[in-house]
This record gives sequence, C-alpha cells and structure tokens, in this order.
Amino acid sequence: MEYIYGIVNFPIPLYCHKEVLGNSFNISLGKHNGFLEIPGLPEWMDNEKDPLNKPLLAPKAAKTWKNDDKLIFWGRPQSYPNGYSLVEKALMSFETDGSLPNHKVGNEISEKFPGWLELFNTYTELIARQNLTIDTTVKNALDQLDLFSFNETGIGNHHYRYNYGATIFLSSVSFKSCN
Repeated sequence: MEYIYGIVNFPIPLYCHKEVLGNSFNISLGKHNGFLEIPGLPEWMDNEKDPLNKPLLAPKAAKTWKNDDKLIFWGRPQSYPNGYSLVEKALMSFETDGSLPNHKVGNEISEKFPGWLELFNTYTELIARQNLTIDTTVKNALDQLDLFSFNETGIGNHHYRYNYGATIFLSSVSFKSCN
C-alpha cells in the first residue's frame, strides 16, 4: 500500500482547542477516503520557562519532513497550560491500493478539494465561529494544498496535473492625479 499526502495550508490560522490537537478525522474527497490529521501540542514540562515558543508537533507521518532545511512549521500554541493553539497546516492522507496510478488518484482528489475546503470553511465558521474566508486576496483553493507521495527512494513526487481556468473581467478605470 502507498499513501498520497496533502499538506493543507490555512492562510488564516485555525484556532483549535487542546482536545482537537493531535487528533485524526475521517474525510472523503470524492470516492477517496482518508484522514485529516491536526498537529499536536508540544511536550511541556512543569514550570516551563517559555512554553509558547515551542511549535506544535507534526502529525506522526510528517515528524521528520522538512521544507528546505527546516522542519515544517505546523502552528503554535497561544495559551499555556490551556493549550489553545493556532494551526497553520494540517495533513491529509489517502491510502491507495494500486488499482489506479497515483497521478490519477491525485487528480481526482485535487478536483474535489475546492468543494471539500468550502464545506470545511463553512462548518468552521458556523460551528466554531471562526471566519476563515475573510482573506481578500484572490486565490484558488488548490493554492492551499500540496499533494504528493514518496517513491521507493524516499523522494517526494507530486501526482496531480490539474489545470483550471480563470476568467477575469476588466472594466474601464480612470485614474486622476491627486496634485
């Protein structure tokens, strides 16, 4: 069995209670079932001197993953000892059985990700009362997902080639000098 992983980036960090951190949740993108793993709290000692300076712990599969030469930053705690934290990334994982090439599975997951993300954001806004969509920059949902797997040598391969179109309408605009 192989896995396809997806690192989900939250442009506006997700505010999580201690009970959510370090947990895994069932997800489904189209016909592909997987898990969304939330990073965990750092291991705090009694009378920790600077507990909020420790980053959140990566999900188990990603403990040693690096971006360039640094471990991936998943988020940070906001309160000690309560454990409320800001999550900047979460990990998706999908087990594949080899019946389809990984790039096809990746394409199918990529096609379903924007709809999944919209539902996730809506749920978060309604239930947790967090507004994750106030970012005013123009983005495509796939900008928030890095989807890949590892080959037998441990090198990551990106398995999706999903092209999407964008239509931008321009109207006539006039600028006046403020002199």
